[in-house]
Amino acid sequence: MNDYVQYAALAGALDPQARDELQAMAQGAGHEAPDLLTLRDAMGWPAQDIHTRRMTIRNQIIDGHVNVRIYRCDEDNAPTPAVLFLHGGGFFGGSLDNVEFPCRALADLGALTVVSVDYALAPERPYPAALLDCYAALRWLYLHADEYGVDKQRIVVAGDSAGGNLSLATALLDVTLGTRYLSRVVGYYPATTLVPDDDLIDTARYPVTTEKALIDGYLNGFYDSMGLVAQWYAGETDCRNPFISPLYTTPSLLAALPPMLLCCGEFDPLRLQVDAFADKACRAGVEVTSVRYCGMVHAFMDKVGVLAQTETLLRDTVAFIRGEPLVLR
Repeated sequence: MNDYVQYAALAGALDPQARDELQAMAQGAGHEAPDLLTLRDAMGWPAQDIHTRRMTIRNQIIDGHVNVRIYRCDEDNAPTPAVLFLHGGGFFGGSLDNVEFPCRALADLGALTVVSVDYALAPERPYPAALLDCYAALRWLYLHADEYGVDKQRIVVAGDSAGGNLSLATALLDVTLGTRYLSRVVGYYPATTLVPDDDLIDTARYPVTTEKALIDGYLNGFYDSMGLVAQWYAGETDCRNPFISPLYTTPSLLAALPPMLLCCGEFDPLRLQVDAFADKACRAGVEVTSVRYCGMVHAFMDKVGVLAQTETLLRDTVAFIRGEPLVLR
């Protein structure tokens, strides 16, 4: 496994902007739990549009019900690699608009075609609806690659948090069905298991040099919500199903996956399960590149133009897609 650490000088301490975020969250804690619609409306983070090249953005409907948004810079004439992008949002929220600026930036920085997928949301449409939407979008992208100027041999799936889970699950479905449309997989702090596991929510496993109470409160608050999220998404299906919890995938199936990049913040509540999945995939023979962004918390991918680490993350993604070495900082 290739294991990289970014911003090592900050190890053990929150990035100043991450600290401000956690302090604001702590001040707002203790109020009555919001309802589903309120949670959905609150999705998204401050971001800026950093793309510099002229770009065409268009919407498409696949199979009559799956909305996608396609990003491509106008000067990129040759067939480009493509990224099927799956947004985060706990399986119950998130949207194409929430990841608009990250998708623009990724297409611009990497000379990539990015296809962002508006998949089905729980609890109205629980598993496997979202996964089937993602796979339908992947199949459509592969079959229409020539039409959209995409190199069908370089199609990558990427996603953050719940979208990272769906990226891994889509890759597993791709190899299970024998279609093998994907050349690489990218997971930004993916949820790799929805099964309760005390070892994977142990705050003592997060080495902290300062502000431990703030960090522990943040981690435990996140963990307290995971049971409801699992209930909404899995419905009546056992969460040990590997297409819900990729950490439960058999080594033989894992071994069939293409090379993968797993990115996670140092203080991300999902870091322990991301590390566990990376270790298991590596032992199964998968080519895994794991990157830890020191000082970062959950959902920092969204904050393009606000956090320097977000652009680093996107540049790391481009390097991985193109088979280039990541630049350590």
